Amino acid sequence: MSTRSVLSLCLVFGASLLVQVSHQGRFYFFIETQKNQTDARSFCRAHYTDLATFNSSAEFAALQNPCASDCWIGLQRLADLSNLWIWSDGETNNVTNWQSGEPNNMLSIENCVILRDSFWYDAPCARNYSFLCFVDEPILVRQNKTWEEALDTCRNLHLTHNYFKHNYDLYQMRSQDFFSTIQNAMVTTQTQDVWIGLRYLTGTWLWLKNNPLQVHLPSCPAAGNYCGTITKGGEIQGSNCAAKRFFFCSTN
Repeated sequence: MSTRSVLSLCLVFGASLLVQVSHQGRFYFFIETQKNQTDARSFCRAHYTDLATFNSSAEFAALQNPCASDCWIGLQRLADLSNLWIWSDGETNNVTNWQSGEPNNMLSIENCVILRDSFWYDAPCARNYSFLCFVDEPILVRQNKTWEEALDTCRNLHLTHNYFKHNYDLYQMRSQDFFSTIQNAMVTTQTQDVWIGLRYLTGTWLWLKNNPLQVHLPSCPAAGNYCGTITKGGEIQGSNCAAKRFFFCSTN
């Protein structure tokens, strides 16, 4: 397993740190803004995939203390006073990284979990902390489709994991650090570029969630070149929406 260094970035949605873990194909984002656990989980599900979950001790160890301060992870007691803990995706926890003496459930209200100096502590869910979100790597769909067809295909792709359903969309770039993942996936593609979730509308380039583009593209593209692609070299460009290409889907 390999782990990239922690990078200081200025990302959309208030994320300040990015850690890429190649194992399980996930990217983790530290969000400095403080929220209670319920609001933190809602934020992660709206802008990323979910609050951080870990499938193995090795996966957790690879992060090497990703939070700059105490932060929520997606682990919660199944019921008050229970000794069963579940992740945000509904999976029962099989990873153990509690600090000595934890969980102690002081005052019988500590039903959620924060990460502090690489150890877990139970904490009241209503307390405000920073938090850790994750997204899965984008999926390369090896079918030649127009931009609109690719968009429909992604949005009709649903993967249900226990009670939490992941909805997909055409891929929207969250940081420069995703380029290596994109390039690795495109090595064997038949075309030099693939569709992503970027489009020229009302005089500006926007991602599907209406977030502004962070790189320069022509402010007046050629007729028809109103849909975004990314090349094998990592260049984002406008292309003819009617052309057929492979495309990337990702959780929205």
